[in-house]
Amino acid sequence: MYPDLEAMCFDGGVFKEDNRRRESKLGFRHDRVRDYLLIDAMAEKLSKGEYLADYLTDPFYTELVARAALRAKLSKEYWDRLQAEQPLLCFCSLKHASKENTPHIHTLQARCETLVENGVLSIVSEPVRRAIEWQIAGLQGGASTKLMAATRA
Repeated sequence: MYPDLEAMCFDGGVFKEDNRRRESKLGFRHDRVRDYLLIDAMAEKLSKGEYLADYLTDPFYTELVARAALRAKLSKEYWDRLQAEQPLLCFCSLKHASKENTPHIHTLQARCETLVENGVLSIVSEPVRRAIEWQIAGLQGGASTKLMAATRA
């Protein structure tokens, strides 16, 4: 396996070793490749319940975790916890589910509508509220009408 990785690294088409500084790092030629690999690894960890709360709460990882959550086999309890503790991830997951037309879309839409009905936009911090509104603005299809109206209220 390592010779294959070394050959891929030497080729530089997918990723390459960056030795410009004192430490060596992997640099990806395209963000999509990096994101795919990260999402795949996160989905596997989420499915096994082996995830760190740090990246679930870090805004930098919101898009990646949301996409990984759609790939992973997650329990209802996980989604309940996410809805209660990280509502932004529910909205972000809904946005990606609407783009990819996944089976999760109806459940996520119901969860997000419940969050809005329960006043999540007035409870969360200003940056999180804006991020949620941004996720709602990115929704596709007629299913977003109720959520869009909530951002105007």
